[in-house]
Amino acid sequence: MEFNVSQLLKEGIGSRRSYSLSERVEAMTETGTTQVLGSMVITRTNNGVWVTGKFEANAVGSCVRCLVITDYTVSFELDAEYAPRMDINSGTLLDENEINPDIFSLTSDHILDLSEPIRQCVIIEKPMKLLCDPECSGLCSNCGANLNQATCECSEGIDPRWSELRKFIPQ
Repeated sequence: MEFNVSQLLKEGIGSRRSYSLSERVEAMTETGTTQVLGSMVITRTNNGVWVTGKFEANAVGSCVRCLVITDYTVSFELDAEYAPRMDINSGTLLDENEINPDIFSLTSDHILDLSEPIRQCVIIEKPMKLLCDPECSGLCSNCGANLNQATCECSEGIDPRWSELRKFIPQ
């Protein structure tokens, strides 16, 4: 997910390029993302370039009820600023003090790499309670059997430490 923006950096402020993205990537460690789709606009700013776009990516996580590995899709909007490390006209490296650590950097060859901001967005957009299926039955609290695949043979007995609470349940 790399784009050469050297020509755009030579143009005036406000110049734009539009791109469509449909790319397979090596599986990201935290999310398992392998496919990214979307469209974006790269705009020349006075300090570098600004990337805005709408994306969709696949990811992998475990169901919070049954712990089965589940594929899911996240949609997100990207809004990121990139600053060059090298002056486009003179070819000299910029002083490290001039580079803002809070924004992304272009490579010294003026390559914009979307991998890190997309990785961050996919992590942020992960569902808080990922479910393999809205009707997931989860795991048996006694034996740990996956109740989606089979019924367990555990008794419905109550832990004796909680038996006194039964008297509060209307009969």
